Amino acid sequence: MKQQKNVSPHHLAEEMVTLLHQMFLSITAMESRLKRSIRPPDFRYSMLTHRQAHLLAILETSGGRMRMNDLAQLLGISPSTLSINVKRLVRMGHLVKIPDDKDERGVHLQTAPKTKRMFITRRSKEISFFESVFTSLPEKKRLRLIDSHRFIIETFREVGRR
Repeated sequence: MKQQKNVSPHHLAEEMVTLLHQMFLSITAMESRLKRSIRPPDFRYSMLTHRQAHLLAILETSGGRMRMNDLAQLLGISPSTLSINVKRLVRMGHLVKIPDDKDERGVHLQTAPKTKRMFITRRSKEISFFESVFTSLPEKKRLRLIDSHRFIIETFREVGRR
């Protein structure tokens, strides 16, 4: 849509809802293509539920260590829901629970070494996939794609802080 002057907030909100759904579907399709391209699947990774894989990915991309309450808040789930998933991931050897030195009720979660290695391998495959995607795009589109993603993330973070 071309930028128009005096477009009502309601009209923009309607369009945003439509665009978010389309973006979600597009991202899901791209993620499926990515998963197919990095086959054979990593058996250890494929044994995880979608929520567990997402939890590990968020933790790993956030530095590999985080307080449980902070992770629950970031994921938008209750601490009890997080606890259920954490127990399974600890048993599977993907997570380590570390008591907080300053707060005896607090617990930090840390990705285990095998999980870090798994994500390093997976990230390398994902980079190769997107390298092939970018090879097929003109440079101007590549840069616009990256800039648009940065803008969306920055704007959503700003809105989330309000």
